[in-house]
Amino acid sequence: MSKSERKGRYDNPLKATLQGLRDLRAGKRSQLELPSGLDLHGKTVLITGASSGLGFAAAERMARAGARVLLALRSGIPEKGEQIKSSTKNPQVVMYPVDLSDLRSIDRLTEQL
Repeated sequence: MSKSERKGRYDNPLKATLQGLRDLRAGKRSQLELPSGLDLHGKTVLITGASSGLGFAAAERMARAGARVLLALRSGIPEKGEQIKSSTKNPQVVMYPVDLSDLRSIDRLTEQL
């Protein structure tokens, strides 16, 4: 599948969700792989839900690639940020507490950034 075909299938949240459900039902498993030589030095990424699962894996991968990684976590577990710093040798991992269901919490986060 070409890049433009993938973009069309996943270019908005509703289409992406529906396509993902279709893919799961059809037993399709796809994995987007980042280039092995990915260099994100000088870049900043903000990742929500980084205390576990996909968010944690993404944060770790971005930190390993040299990015400044901002972790927006509902639980604000400092151990997770320290774990990513330690495993990637990247001191530019910063944690921010946020509850994405609370607009005031989101406002506080944006003020800190």
